[in-house]
Amino acid sequence: MTNLRMLNLWLYPKADIDPESIASLQDARPLESGAEATEDTLMGFDTSRQLYCRTLYPFAGEEGVLSFDENSILLIHPKLSGVSIEGDWTYGSLASIPEQKGLIPTAYVALVESVVAAEALYDYEATSPEEATISEGEMLQVVDQSDENWWLIMRSDKCLLVPANYVAVA
Repeated sequence: MTNLRMLNLWLYPKADIDPESIASLQDARPLESGAEATEDTLMGFDTSRQLYCRTLYPFAGEEGVLSFDENSILLIHPKLSGVSIEGDWTYGSLASIPEQKGLIPTAYVALVESVVAAEALYDYEATSPEEATISEGEMLQVVDQSDENWWLIMRSDKCLLVPANYVAVA
């Protein structure tokens, strides 16, 4: 029995799950432009909608479960019930590799509630891997302003820190 099948049985113990339908999830691809969205009823996720999340910790997944680094950007699919994240697992992909889908532990992610446009007021050179280098006038996507000194910005497939006093909300 694969790890994904065991996890599915744990998540949905009353579901009638066959191994072939689980194996097909590993070959999932993003929707083609103009393709009709479908619901993944086996997993209970609405694959017609995507939400941004950021990872809080690194995670090493196994078969059918995503691996990711801290501060990675994920695209998750909400539950068919309409709830964004509930239970112990959610389903989605890394923003940088949307065709590679899998389960994601919800304790390792935070939903990006809003993205605020901002402009860099000054040049800033990153001094650690957790920081972003920014240029004066550059438009940024701020995802977390909870720390008064450092804001978190979304940069392609990662979240990075910038000094809050170097940035102005547009």
